[in-house]
Amino acid sequence: MHIQPGLEEHQNWVEFPVPLAFSGYFALCLDGQQLEQGGGDLEFPTGVARFNLLTTWADLAWLHGELDAYHDLQRWELRLVCDPRTPC
Repeated sequence: MHIQPGLEEHQNWVEFPVPLAFSGYFALCLDGQQLEQGGGDLEFPTGVARFNLLTTWADLAWLHGELDAYHDLQRWELRLVCDPRTPC
């Protein structure tokens, strides 16, 4: 995980260990709320899935004094599911 305020986009991310190949849908969740979803036949040759977080999101969290709280890995979840309707 790398989250810090900045000016350049794509400088913040969260990573998860995943299967090398996956066919289905995923949901990236923070505190049980879905942030991103997608699906299809996915390949992860390194066994890691990286999800970029918006720099403006990190900057706003920093300005509100909440950035350190987002470093808690237990708040983040990646679900690999077969059904796209499966919620976080």
